[in-house]
Amino acid sequence: MAEKGRDELARLSALVLALHRGAADQPFESFADWALEALKEHIHFDSGLWAAGRISAEGAPLVHSQRLHRQPAQLMADYAEISRHDTVFAESVRQLGVSVVSDTRLGVPAIFNDYLDRYRIRHVLNTCDVDPLTGLLDDIALWRAERDRPFDEADRRFMQAAFPHLIEACTRNRLTHLASASSPRSGGPWRAAAADRAGMLHCAENRFSQLLLLEWPGWSGPRLPAPLTEALAAGGERRMAGERLVFRIAPLHDLFLLQVRPCAEVDRLTAREREIAVYTAQGLSHKDIARLLDLSPATVRNHLATACRRLQARNKAQVAALVQGYE
Repeated sequence: MAEKGRDELARLSALVLALHRGAADQPFESFADWALEALKEHIHFDSGLWAAGRISAEGAPLVHSQRLHRQPAQLMADYAEISRHDTVFAESVRQLGVSVVSDTRLGVPAIFNDYLDRYRIRHVLNTCDVDPLTGLLDDIALWRAERDRPFDEADRRFMQAAFPHLIEACTRNRLTHLASASSPRSGGPWRAAAADRAGMLHCAENRFSQLLLLEWPGWSGPRLPAPLTEALAAGGERRMAGERLVFRIAPLHDLFLLQVRPCAEVDRLTAREREIAVYTAQGLSHKDIARLLDLSPATVRNHLATACRRLQARNKAQVAALVQGYE
């Protein structure tokens, strides 16, 4: 028994290591398929679904993004018509974070029979969880077609242990690629999330959600606070400052990348002082900056001198060091 447990831990460790590496290396458009193939080395399944969204007031899943694995897109269109009768999903919601095994011919409403036959789904291993702050739902369903090959307790236990790592790796993968594509200066103290134009969160780092509470103590998701939602509705790239937080917003494809950090000393600078300090941090000379901003070198020096006084820095190198990472 101890040897079996060690083997399971070794397999889980191998999967988690692969996910860590893949989160940084894999394109986000294909990450879910890649991760499910990696999972398949440890749990056999024929097809599956990786979905994110939220739960409706009636208890049905409202999906805003999905990756079908070895199933046609029509599956989700057909599912929408009968989703409120999905007893397997309902059981997963009652046991958040717990992997649930089901034989679809036992305890599933008859309305599902044609649907399950059409897509060759006989056995289900479903896991879902809901973030208590953002209200975001993550769900992974694995399906087997063979009648005589149900998921067993070892499959269920492994999936339950792997699930949070799969979700975290996917979130990290998506936000890393969004940040990289939208700004070469990502990283530092910024924490990220992705949302649509209506202000509905699609994914978020844990620290992003916690930081929002500094500015809006009563907030809970999945919709962003009104000022952020209004900024997204207006579109375009922008920077916003609140009483306690600073935000960067950038459109990318059909979503927006939002990055947030606590207010810092550098936020005492004016926009022009900050702009000049950023160029200085990039190694540009006074003359280079003056040409870029259509200013005189003397004006550039004056702005940097003022920035030094505001930040109590001894020289422009210290100003540049303070600014670097906060833009």
